[in-house]
Amino acid sequence: MKTTILFTLFSIFCFLSSFAQEEFSFKLYFEDAAGNKDTITIGYDENATNGIDAAFGEENIITQPWDSVFEARVGDKIYRSWNQPLTWLQENTYLSKKQILSSYCANNMHSGRVSVQLYTENYPIIVKWDKSIFETEECYNYSLFFGGMDNIHFDALVGTMLAGVDSIIIQPYSSQFVPEQLYVHYFSEFSGELISHYDLASYSNDDKEIGVLQFFFHKNAFMNVDINKPENISFYPNPFDETFILSSELSFTDIHLIDLQGNTIDFTREGNSIYPTNCSPGIYFLSVLYENNTKRQFYKIVKQ
Repeated sequence: MKTTILFTLFSIFCFLSSFAQEEFSFKLYFEDAAGNKDTITIGYDENATNGIDAAFGEENIITQPWDSVFEARVGDKIYRSWNQPLTWLQENTYLSKKQILSSYCANNMHSGRVSVQLYTENYPIIVKWDKSIFETEECYNYSLFFGGMDNIHFDALVGTMLAGVDSIIIQPYSSQFVPEQLYVHYFSEFSGELISHYDLASYSNDDKEIGVLQFFFHKNAFMNVDINKPENISFYPNPFDETFILSSELSFTDIHLIDLQGNTIDFTREGNSIYPTNCSPGIYFLSVLYENNTKRQFYKIVKQ
């Protein structure tokens, strides 16, 4: 009996040891509003390809049905939609829980692009990672998530650098100006208040709407970009008790207060003073539309 147990443990150890150790990888942690959780791994190695490599423990599960409630996967379905109609550039050739890409650092600014794909019946989804591992390593300290932009060299970044923040929130959003679609909200590390946003594409699979968040490793700074500077706006106190003051150097006409479930909170406004009604303690999004209905920004505000 003891011999059988030892042989079994030895076999498991040999099986796990048969996988190659990648040069670098990190984990993404997902949790939806109902508390369901999932994890995926993304990395790179000089011996890896941008497809499925069994040697690194990757498994293609593209033929397996998505979980009926909540799941995250990494794939190679990518798109662009910046200032033009949505265009799918490539369909999935694989879906997996782990993807190790071909190493790029010696010869290129960035790795191949992959997409983080997710489904839930319970938005919002919070995605977290360890930002500290991206802050000093020159090969990937400008790695980022992004929506529909497929041009790396741009002046206005619409994305999330992993070294700058440690979480994003994905949820449907709509207004009188924007039809319902998936949005990413992220918090500014420096102010602690700003939430900027960008939209994501999605596709249908067996009556499920799968969101697509794009990603690549990147080693150089982007031209004329500082994603962590908020707009010329102030709102205080934050956290607030019964009311807060909102002011901006830019003109704004449309304001919404939104909870983490996407519900709009009623409020009254007297000048720059905002008085929310039936507002429970917690985190909210302050949605402000600027400049003749052409620019919307999101900010984090806390009711104590």
